[in-house]
Amino acid sequence: MPDGKDAMLSQQRGKVVCLLFILTTCPHCQKLVATMSKLQPELRPKGLVTLAATVQDMGILYIPDFIRDFKPAFPVGAGDRNLAMAFMQHDPRYIFYSPSVSLIDRKGVLRAQFPGGDKIFEGDQEKNFREAILPLLK
Repeated sequence: MPDGKDAMLSQQRGKVVCLLFILTTCPHCQKLVATMSKLQPELRPKGLVTLAATVQDMGILYIPDFIRDFKPAFPVGAGDRNLAMAFMQHDPRYIFYSPSVSLIDRKGVLRAQFPGGDKIFEGDQEKNFREAILPLLK
């Protein structure tokens, strides 16, 4: 995180986590951040936690301007692209497209992954993510 502390998924047990892997300069990622900034305040009382990690080189340097410009309703930190690819079980022989999203249930079990280019990012993104997240919040 920009304050130098690590955000650990294990700290979120009992909550549904929407983990975003983004690039601060990517228009698709910026749109996803806007979408999740609408959903997070609405779904927080039901147990949703959204976290974002920029996976670009030296991403920590871009975070303050990104937060200022896009005002995400959730924490944004920097992550390692290779670790994000491993977490998403992405074959390193192929391009890792952003944004990529993982949904983790209250027990810490990975329930869904949406790599960059997935259909969930098309059309009404807010509706698509709401439909993916709500069953996990029940």
